[in-house]
Amino acid sequence: MSFTRFVALSTRLTLVVLTVLAVPATPVLAAESCPNEQLRKESSINPATGQPYSSQLPDCRAYELSSPPNTGGVGVPIAGFGSAFLITADGSVFFESGATPAGSGAIERGGWTDVFRSRRTSSGWTTRDMTAFNRLPGNAHLVTASADGSAILITTPLSLSAEDLDNPSHNPTRGGDLYVLREGEPPQLVSHGEIPFLGVEPVGNISESPLIANGEGSVVNGDLSAVLFMSQVSLQVPFGATVSTGCYEWVGVESHLAYLTNPEGPESSSGHLEHPNCRPLAVAADGRAIIEDTSGDANTGGLYASGGGNTWLPGGAQQTIRLSGARPGVARFDALSPNGETVYLTTPDALVASSDSGSDIYAINLRAPSGLSVSPPQPPAVTCVSCEASGAANVGGATWVGQSADGSHVFFTVAGALYEHDSAGTRLVSRATDGVSHLVFSRNGQHMIALTSVALSQSDTNGVPDVYEFTGGSSPELITGGVSTTDTYNPVGVSDDGRRVLYEDEDRPSGTPNVIDESVAGQTSQISPLGAIEPYSVMGTAGAQLDDVFFEAHEPLAAQDLNAGTTDVYDARIGGGFPAPTPPVNDNQTSNPTGPATPAYTGDLTPLSIQLPLLPADTSHPPAAAKSKVLTPAQKLEKALKACPKRPKKRRAGCESRARRKYGMKFNAKHARKGNGKAGR
Repeated sequence: MSFTRFVALSTRLTLVVLTVLAVPATPVLAAESCPNEQLRKESSINPATGQPYSSQLPDCRAYELSSPPNTGGVGVPIAGFGSAFLITADGSVFFESGATPAGSGAIERGGWTDVFRSRRTSSGWTTRDMTAFNRLPGNAHLVTASADGSAILITTPLSLSAEDLDNPSHNPTRGGDLYVLREGEPPQLVSHGEIPFLGVEPVGNISESPLIANGEGSVVNGDLSAVLFMSQVSLQVPFGATVSTGCYEWVGVESHLAYLTNPEGPESSSGHLEHPNCRPLAVAADGRAIIEDTSGDANTGGLYASGGGNTWLPGGAQQTIRLSGARPGVARFDALSPNGETVYLTTPDALVASSDSGSDIYAINLRAPSGLSVSPPQPPAVTCVSCEASGAANVGGATWVGQSADGSHVFFTVAGALYEHDSAGTRLVSRATDGVSHLVFSRNGQHMIALTSVALSQSDTNGVPDVYEFTGGSSPELITGGVSTTDTYNPVGVSDDGRRVLYEDEDRPSGTPNVIDESVAGQTSQISPLGAIEPYSVMGTAGAQLDDVFFEAHEPLAAQDLNAGTTDVYDARIGGGFPAPTPPVNDNQTSNPTGPATPAYTGDLTPLSIQLPLLPADTSHPPAAAKSKVLTPAQKLEKALKACPKRPKKRRAGCESRARRKYGMKFNAKHARKGNGKAGR
């Protein structure tokens, strides 16, 4: 947007415009009012611009506070710190904190961390403590969450199940175990095992977090009904086997039993694992454990899938199916598809007839009707993903790059060119991929952004890495301008329609902290607050069109935020925003009023402070209407005589005479004339 147009749109905000021009980025003003414009105006005022924070945002975005509005000065974790936070596909926000915010169900435990889940509702974000089940000291650490956000996997030294016998005294430094937690259900012990209590607590713990597979693998299936993990202690001795440390799998839906997937491996005299006998890679949708054999024998380096379920064979061995070729140690696990049905691996072994002499990428369908077989070594349900591209280039050496979130597209390189494979086959994305890094795919796999130091556009003249967007059949599009020689960019996300690109801008020349930028149809704007003195980075996104952009903030961007100076989680949401809270009418009224305390009861069960009103004797009929008062003859005579003095003097005596005759009373005329006569004496 030109400077002239900016000023023209802001003629009534001259001072504000000058302030905005002083900060690194200029907001893109909407051409027309947003449907949520009033909610955007109700965000807090940005001291750097004098305007509401949300008014700077493009695409009718508004800042929403996702974490609790008041955490008592205890912040949520710093973005990027291990698994201390997690954004799931449904837009749920998980984080660790030592706070006990009101309404979350949190129990005060002296600063020990709990795991919280925040979800968006029609009336605002609500936060619940997923670990509010114990007052004992001990941290709960987040490992991962199910795809729909309904369950989490944690590690904790607390014994939350009667089956958890390795830490009976709840020592917060001993006996770490894995648990699956589902809302409304008791904790499920994952690292279940026969660990005896011999008067002293075992030194060994379950691994603080299960090993994450190389690349895009996982150690849980989508709904957390199966977990693959490693243990530093022997959990179980199946069918008389003497060695049982290493890889275990838990299938919680049925047995809650952790079992050994590869029982051969060295163990020290102390009973602790010296060298892992296997490496956890992934868990298939049907619960099969995908592992690499590291036992040190002739099978070392082979990739296997367990039989699934509790399938122990005599002697303690478990039925496994070989996924890689006959030669050990030459195959590499790449990924498991998001639906948990397809294993991708790279190997120089020819698993199908069309393979060439180089390494190729293969897709092995674990749900093939014929199943997998140990012999012959090449499973029947195998597809060569890279063979077409390798053959066209007449070279081998395919390298796995990644896959889209929905699993519809996989990406790889051959001879320096980037290829894409889907159900329709394999096609070239870009021939020039030298210097390309930080690849990020749209959820549907139709668009990709990456950082490249090679100038793929005539506008790219700075000679440093810039963000480009790649779309099949189109030339790469330069996103970050290609002019700045000092900025460093970090690609974050691209929408399914390719219209929006999200990235972080670091090392800015003016010395300002890192910011979050968004390019919408070629127009760049800033997602993080203008003029901020703190660095900003993206925690995660949700929605096919990058509808939600989550980040941590130290400034109170929304009126609901009572944590000034404390780290909070925010969502820059398209069409978002909630009404600012209504202030109480007086000091005695709050937004969440509480009822009066119940008064004490006396011996007859009557509250002391309650006074019951007296009722009429007969409440079945309404009180009768008041009747006119009946006067006695003497009272009537007195009333009539009092009216006579108002007459002329000549007629006064006649008036008195008529009154005496009418009421038939003797009357002392002398006294009557003085006004104090008494009748009927």
